[in-house]
Amino acid sequence: MASKLTKTTKTVKRFLMFFLIVSIIIIVADYFIKSTAPVLVPSENVNSKYYPVKSIVFDKIPYPKIKSLSVANPTKVKVSKDTVTFPDFPPVVYLYKINPEQEHINDANNARALSKTLELTSGESKIINNVMYFETLNSDRVLSFDKVQRFWNYNVKLNALPTFKLNDLTKIKSNSIGFLGSMQLNSSNSFEASVINAYLTYADNKGGFTTVLNNNYANSARILLNKKIELIKPISTQLPVLYAQTLRPDFLEGIASMTVINSMENISSDMISFTYKAHDYDSTIGVYPILTPAEAFEKIQNDGGFLYSLTEKNGNQLQKISSPSIKEFKLNIKSTKLIYIESQNLSDQEKWTTYLQPFYQFFGQAKSLTNNDYDFSFIVPALQDIYYSGL
Repeated sequence: MASKLTKTTKTVKRFLMFFLIVSIIIIVADYFIKSTAPVLVPSENVNSKYYPVKSIVFDKIPYPKIKSLSVANPTKVKVSKDTVTFPDFPPVVYLYKINPEQEHINDANNARALSKTLELTSGESKIINNVMYFETLNSDRVLSFDKVQRFWNYNVKLNALPTFKLNDLTKIKSNSIGFLGSMQLNSSNSFEASVINAYLTYADNKGGFTTVLNNNYANSARILLNKKIELIKPISTQLPVLYAQTLRPDFLEGIASMTVINSMENISSDMISFTYKAHDYDSTIGVYPILTPAEAFEKIQNDGGFLYSLTEKNGNQLQKISSPSIKEFKLNIKSTKLIYIESQNLSDQEKWTTYLQPFYQFFGQAKSLTNNDYDFSFIVPALQDIYYSGL
């Protein structure tokens, strides 16, 4: 009897020892897997209880048709990212409808006031098909304003540009926004200015400028003025109202764009071009669910995004790159943001242009097969797929 009890005790001890060893192995393996595995991106955005409920007031939105910049090897380019953790974004954003173009009562007087600021003729030199023209006596500087389409265009005809170096870009930005204020063009919108150093050598007979990299410094600046607009207003007072930049489909164009050759202290002599197309939005605003940034990134991997900008480091930032062969696009995830794209012209053939639509914008660096370095950005339509038509 004692012998059987001893054998049973030994068997139990072996079982317990085996169980203990297996448990330790499982715990160690689990710890190792968790410590070495990548951090998974959450399938949902930040907590929806802090944001308005969805309001699908426009039904399905036409999927945007934006021309992607081309590279020599478009289907084989790898897109990677520096981390798997994306910034937090709200689960819903506002969707705006752009109103049909129409004349505003004070715009014509604003154009007349601007013509005086620019030291042009005090009155219209001519009006053709709703377009007002103001110019100098020798027509070397011309301002036009389309009253119905609300499009402003100013050009200076120059044979050559002075070769001096731009210095105070902060002052240029401030003076450029002040210029919009003097035109009363930013009364209902808040604008931000960004500056692209440019190389402009001479003007053609149509007032356009040839951009040639012929100096080792910029002799002019391209200023892009883009609106900030409400992205979403949380229902919790503990969270701030979120804003997003509004950009044009062409990354070298702003909602308003100008080229200057000095600090903008004197608008009539320092500004050599200016364009601005004004739009108004419907008072009814939709609240639409959006993709997570991880889902938007997957769309890039499956050719669902648009290569929005591509510029060579230390090159002429006003010259579009001619289809380089790229080894790899690498995204800087922390720079990801939500933006709106607003088309300058509204088109019945392209209904997507009649909406102010949200996009994810991803930034990063790329290297070509010839080892040139580039900065780039991709944009991806941000609404969930079920809210688009034409997919």
